[in-house]
Amino acid sequence: MIARSLVASAEGPRIELPKTSAGRRVVPLVPAATAALALQRDLQALDKDALSTWPDNDFVFTTQVGTPYDPRNVSRYFTNACAAAHMRHIRLHDLRHSVATMALTSGTHPKLVQELLGHANIQVTLDTYSHVIGGMSRQAADDVAGVLFGPNDTPSK
Repeated sequence: MIARSLVASAEGPRIELPKTSAGRRVVPLVPAATAALALQRDLQALDKDALSTWPDNDFVFTTQVGTPYDPRNVSRYFTNACAAAHMRHIRLHDLRHSVATMALTSGTHPKLVQELLGHANIQVTLDTYSHVIGGMSRQAADDVAGVLFGPNDTPSK
């Protein structure tokens, strides 16, 4: 469940509530993600066992002393990982857009994408991804033709 956000501030990382009630949500995870998080918890337990002053928090990703990572450092780590993998530079936030774009182009209903992203209303999702949705009009026309004429009886193009 997403119930809090860790944001960078001049005083260091701080915890905030999501901007809207829609931002407080459950995000479904694929089994590989669940397994990766469980492995991270196991690795973290090794650091936790070695340190008597581990802070009482529930972060999955922490420094070796149990404090949350500064969000700016996470972005730097991601940039370095992309470079090491010989990938073009993208922002960490771009992964969010990639997931939304892939979901929409694979046929996921925009309402479900809205809920996944935590947008307060569907219009935000539709406006943000209008370039993707607009490009899907050919597929929509073909889908309707398939319903009207059957999959093998569509008029020739």
